Amino acid sequence: AKGDPEALKLKERSTQAIAGLIADLKMLTDCQLVVIGGSVGLAHGYISSVSAHLSQYPEVYYVPVAPAVYRHNSGMLGATMLAETRIK
Repeated sequence: AKGDPEALKLKERSTQAIAGLIADLKMLTDCQLVVIGGSVGLAHGYISSVSAHLSQYPEVYYVPVAPAVYRHNSGMLGATMLAETRIK
């Protein structure tokens, strides 16, 4: 966020890699939406950068990317919900 050149380069490489992984997932699973959470994934501009890289792929690889609804708590809530279904 402060414009550190090394951090910006790392963010760029990261969003490029995530876009490639999303394209692969689209081909393997035909997913209709990808949700990103976590402190890095929810950082300002991260999802839009992933989407920008993903838009450079052919249209068949495109899938919408959205922030996790429960933001930073999404992983914890998902694990809790899974545990509840397994305990019952």
